[in-house]
Amino acid sequence: MKQITLIILTVLTSWSVYCQDITGDWYGVLKAPGMELGLVFHITKTDVGYSTTMDVPAQNAKGILATKTSFNNLVLTFKVAQMGIEYKGTLNPENSIKGTFSQSGQSFPLDLSQEEQQVLSRPHYLTILLLLH
Repeated sequence: MKQITLIILTVLTSWSVYCQDITGDWYGVLKAPGMELGLVFHITKTDVGYSTTMDVPAQNAKGILATKTSFNNLVLTFKVAQMGIEYKGTLNPENSIKGTFSQSGQSFPLDLSQEEQQVLSRPHYLTILLLLH
């Protein structure tokens, strides 16, 4: 009986991991010294994989297309080549993504969730980095 229960539990766990849906809107707050910047990522499923666009609401930047998006073994990665941006994060069981945002040789932790996040009103000294490239 214990063996059957273990097999059923293993199959159900594997099935739930396999069925994780990464598509939708993902929100995060990029925190760097002296600034906080809200980011929104829109991930859609395509015939050949995934596609991502990025919004930076504080800069009125919308629909920035990622040049590459992948989701394998619960790891989401995407690149915005024209801006030198890379993101790599792991989908957690609580449906959040813990990851790292990199641009121009600098890396910052960036966790994402599907719940919109509040950005504190702070100076955006480094936000220009997103527009320089």
